[in-house]
Amino acid sequence: MREGALLSVVIPARDEADALPGLLDELHAALAPRGPYEVLVVDDGSTDATQARLRAVQARGGVPLRILRHRAPQGQS
Repeated sequence: MREGALLSVVIPARDEADALPGLLDELHAALAPRGPYEVLVVDDGSTDATQARLRAVQARGGVPLRILRHRAPQGQS
């Protein structure tokens, strides 16, 4: 957990390039007024533009985003 975060949201994702930026913006709008939080996206070996879109969200700031990436899909657990 990031220092100061009171809530951690973990999002598993695979090939979700189109969905994640909007989801992250919606989470930020809902959670930011409530206090410190962080979002951790676990990319399960995406082959689309998921990584690029996540990095773009991270670069623009606002959403306290951490990205973990599996090189190859690990599947559901």
